[in-house]
Amino acid sequence: MRRLLLKIFPGMREFSSAEDLRSDSDNGAYNLAVRRAVASYRHFANFKRDKDYNKILEHVSEQDGREYLKILQDRNDGIFNGARKTLLRSDAIGNPRKYDYGTGAPLSPTTLRYLKVASDLKILFGDLSGTRIAEIGCGYGGQALVCDTLFKTREYVIFDLPDVTRLAAKYLESFLLNGCYVPRTLNAATPEPYDLVISNYAFSELPRAVQ
Repeated sequence: MRRLLLKIFPGMREFSSAEDLRSDSDNGAYNLAVRRAVASYRHFANFKRDKDYNKILEHVSEQDGREYLKILQDRNDGIFNGARKTLLRSDAIGNPRKYDYGTGAPLSPTTLRYLKVASDLKILFGDLSGTRIAEIGCGYGGQALVCDTLFKTREYVIFDLPDVTRLAAKYLESFLLNGCYVPRTLNAATPEPYDLVISNYAFSELPRAVQ
């Protein structure tokens, strides 16, 4: 019914930016889903299953999750085993779709993707402990949590839409972190040095002026 109303009454959509500055995720419906999760514990408890939210995030398929797991197992670099006892508890937040991959407890394919990206970072850049990382397009903070857990980063700066950074803060505050996180928007940040800047698709979704 909500999606039908949005089609009939497009004025019900919520945007963060002027039309020529909007990213692909700033589509109106996604922002509303994020705001519901921030404002209501009932929605936050299940936000990873919200269909409007899933158009942008938390839509990794069961099969893709299986491929990510296979890569992690083949690499045997300690990323998956290092995350099993602590990090995979994050799947209890937001009620994501989980599947049985034969590793014990069901796993979220999105979390497996975050782990695979962490494995890529370890291969490319080595030891990231004590580093300062910025991520453009933080989603709900899943990659930030992975890097904090596995690498014990000193500071993780998350750039996204204003409401999205609020959701990420709510999510990350559900855990005790090793380092700290800093939520930012583009206009609220001054140029400063980072050890590493990453973006998992989000940079490519931005209009050229914002890039």
